[in-house]
Amino acid sequence: MKKKLGLFLIILLACTSCRNDAFTKNMPEDFSFSIKWNVFGISSYDSSTGKLVKTTDATNPEDYITTYTMSEEELEHVYKLIYNLKIDKYDDVFNPDPFKMSSPYESFTLSVQIGDYSKTVSAPQVCIDSNGGTIKGIKYLRVVNEISKILIDTEEWKSLPPYEFAYM
Repeated sequence: MKKKLGLFLIILLACTSCRNDAFTKNMPEDFSFSIKWNVFGISSYDSSTGKLVKTTDATNPEDYITTYTMSEEELEHVYKLIYNLKIDKYDDVFNPDPFKMSSPYESFTLSVQIGDYSKTVSAPQVCIDSNGGTIKGIKYLRVVNEISKILIDTEEWKSLPPYEFAYM
């Protein structure tokens, strides 16, 4: 009985530490991602199209759209962030800091595509000053913030007009 229980526990432990087969240490050639961030999720980027959106909340939202193609180094850096996050272990929707609220709030969505595999993790109403609350929340917010910082630091982003509406 003890041997069976021990074997069961070893198998269970091995399965819970498994990663989705799509994730390999090195970035697959068919890797792409998309991200939404900011107040109400008004900013976004899609690596497969290069579409970079500063805001959807404007009188003329088309004025806030540009194209940015990430360098191979940037794309590999983003892949490593997502790989280390272990996005495949996250629920599709979660609140990284459920005991904090704000109005307005931030919304985050991080999606990954590798071949036939896709995974999206959304955090739809996150307190603006949230630090993540839990280990998973802290890691998720760190990753989306680091990716968004890469995008905000581009010349393409900086060439877009200032926000029409400000949120306090």
